[in-house]
Amino acid sequence: MKTNTSLHRAASAARAALADLLAEMPAPAPKLAGALEIIRQILADIEAGQHPPGPQMRTMPAQVTQCEAAATKAGERRTYFGLLVHENGLINLDDIKQLPFYAFWLNSAASSTMPVNADGEWVYRHDWEAFARLFVRTGRHRFSAMSADG
Repeated sequence: MKTNTSLHRAASAARAALADLLAEMPAPAPKLAGALEIIRQILADIEAGQHPPGPQMRTMPAQVTQCEAAATKAGERRTYFGLLVHENGLINLDDIKQLPFYAFWLNSAASSTMPVNADGEWVYRHDWEAFARLFVRTGRHRFSAMSADG
C-alpha cells in the first residue's frame, strides 16, 4: 500500500504527543485506557501504511472491549475511541462526555445539529467520525487555528 507521507508525519507527531501525555498522567481509568489503546492502534495502522481512507468502524481488541463494556453483546458496533453506535447511527452524548478530550470535542461540535429525544442527547456518527479522523490525524478540530506549516 502506498504510504501517505503527510499522514505518516502526522502519526509520528501524534505518537510523540501521546507519549508526553502518558508520561504526565498517573494510571488511567479503564475508559481512558481503552481510548488510549484505540489511539495507539490507529497510529500503528497509519505508520504501517494500513490506514484506509474514509469512515470506518474499528474492531476493538479484546482487552479494550473488556475494560470498556463488560456486557458487550455480539453484533454491537463501535466507532473511534470505543464508543457504541446506537440505532440510526447515533452516538450517545453521555458516552462522549466520559472522554478526556470532551471539552475539546465540544468546541468542534459548535453549530452541529444534535438530535434530542426521551433517551437523551445524541451525536450523528458521521459527525463524530469526521471529528475523530481529523483529531487523530492532526490533533486539531475543524475550528482549530491552522499553523504556518499547514
